[in-house]
Amino acid sequence: MKSRARAGRQGKRKSRKGSIPAAPPTSEPIAPDSFSSGVVDNPKSDLPQAIPILIVDDHPLFRHGLAQLINSDDGYSICGEASSAPEAIALVRKVRPKLTIVDLGLKGPSGIELTKSLRVEFPKMPILVLSMHDEPTYAVRSLRAGANGYVTKQDALALPCAKSSTAASISAPQWPVK
Repeated sequence: MKSRARAGRQGKRKSRKGSIPAAPPTSEPIAPDSFSSGVVDNPKSDLPQAIPILIVDDHPLFRHGLAQLINSDDGYSICGEASSAPEAIALVRKVRPKLTIVDLGLKGPSGIELTKSLRVEFPKMPILVLSMHDEPTYAVRSLRAGANGYVTKQDALALPCAKSSTAASISAPQWPVK
């Protein structure tokens, strides 16, 4: 009896610590004004100066609003939207965004776990963590996980991409790391 229990436990082990299995991306591109997730069929993606951005948030209304805000600047283009960490991993592999904006409070694997996985697989891709929490501990955890910056959802309207086309200023952390 013990051998069966032991065999069952061994079969449930993860292959790699911190690894999030990728969900298959949706095959059809979605319209930029859709509340769905997946690859976004955005005409601005053809603009050479437009920086492709992937948004990862489990709330479709917030994700849609943020996409509309970012798409209002010709310097940025939403290339994909994901509602979960596995979907995000698959989309990053498929569309290769220049920046990924990750919600801290995702259902399933958290934004922290997603950030760690993205940092391992895509070490040079900038990751901006977006959160409803304004306590410094969340920012510190995000930055230690590999995020390049941390912004609260309340401050999202003040993002540089909403006012200018300076992508470098997006990666400045809001909180210092000690």
